[in-house]
Amino acid sequence: MIWCRFQKGNSISYGIVEGDTVTAVEGDPFTKHHVTANTFALSDVTLKVPVLPGTTIVKPRDAGPHFEYEAELVAVVGKTVRNVTPAEATAAIFGWTIGNDVTERDWQKADPTNLRAKNSDTFKPMGPWIATGIDPAAMTTNVRRNGKTLHSFATGNMLFGPGEVISAISKYNTLSPGDVVWLGTDEVPESLNPGDLLEIEITGIGTLTSRVAAQA
Repeated sequence: MIWCRFQKGNSISYGIVEGDTVTAVEGDPFTKHHVTANTFALSDVTLKVPVLPGTTIVKPRDAGPHFEYEAELVAVVGKTVRNVTPAEATAAIFGWTIGNDVTERDWQKADPTNLRAKNSDTFKPMGPWIATGIDPAAMTTNVRRNGKTLHSFATGNMLFGPGEVISAISKYNTLSPGDVVWLGTDEVPESLNPGDLLEIEITGIGTLTSRVAAQA
């Protein structure tokens, strides 16, 4: 099943994608929801990122040249978890989406925390939807900048699996439905510049497309 968040006219809602159509859902995928009879062609709706913020990356005026992307698989939590085993953590994953962990490397080296280096406004776009019932071990991550392929790697080639990561986090933090856990990247990222178009594709999920702009 593929979930999305979409806009039709002035209305924004979650929906279920089947082929070239999307069916509107009242509520959200993490709690109670009702599948409506309102079905639209995907070409007639505007897809929104499943969780905010949006997907235009703004490079701050004082950011340096080492302004980089990180193509990551993101686990979307579907149940409340606290101090769980890796197997229990895996069972609590609702689905998967794509994240771009934008990082200003000079800030990352100089600052005591990642507050601005990884968490400035617009730095963590996600999307384009949430996919369920798929196996990350069977996926491939492809990164393209301005149409040129920069990286292609096995998505599931991780030092620690999703269940292990969520289990470790849950020892000290309660995770709730709708929380997202970013699972790291492979390869060595390159720098981004205003005007670039970055595409992160994970087979089985889709493609997260982000335009880079300079801060006004």
